[in-house]
Amino acid sequence: MQRKSEEAAKSLKFLAEQLPEVRHNLDTAENKLNAYRQRQDSVDLSLEAKSLLDSVVNIDAQLNQLTFKEAEISKLYTKAHPSYRTLLEQRKTLEDQKARLTNSIGAMPKTQQEIVRLTRDVESGQQVYMQLLNKQQELKITEASTVGDVRIVDPAITQPGMVKPQRALVILGSIILGLIVSVIGVLLRSLFNGGIESPTVLEEAGLSVYASIPLSEWQKNP
Repeated sequence: MQRKSEEAAKSLKFLAEQLPEVRHNLDTAENKLNAYRQRQDSVDLSLEAKSLLDSVVNIDAQLNQLTFKEAEISKLYTKAHPSYRTLLEQRKTLEDQKARLTNSIGAMPKTQQEIVRLTRDVESGQQVYMQLLNKQQELKITEASTVGDVRIVDPAITQPGMVKPQRALVILGSIILGLIVSVIGVLLRSLFNGGIESPTVLEEAGLSVYASIPLSEWQKNP
């Protein structure tokens, strides 16, 4: 958890450094687009140009997402891993699609090309900026959750010296325990064996004894 928290902190620091620059680039792109529109009397995009623009901006957004994903997956796998290879194949496919769209835009009139380029810079910049803000929020949540899960229940206590068994106490305890068990055994035996164990007891009571049955071997050796 500590490592995860440290990685989140590093990523947050990087994003904090990048966000002002991305915001500055976005402002610059918006100013260029507005200035161009003013010079060209508020020129608008044709339907074809708008369609191409939307496609390019969408691909740019997907490529940005793959960049974030690659940053995470590169911590776990090498480029030879199937998951990493799939990501690289997705990027190659998107880049090929983007190249074809760019060629189509290049075949349009210069004015449309320029307005598409400037508008794309603005819209792609907006998406990048929003993605970075969302990523920043995710990392803040990750950092807070990992730090919150780590708590010290009890501080560690160090012993002043080496810990070793107390032999004298162990021996004394064993002797005492043995005596207690022996006494309890005798008491229990007396309690449950309530019969007359010797003919002498009857004779002392004035009763006649005609015969006695000797103890069996297992009774002699309980």
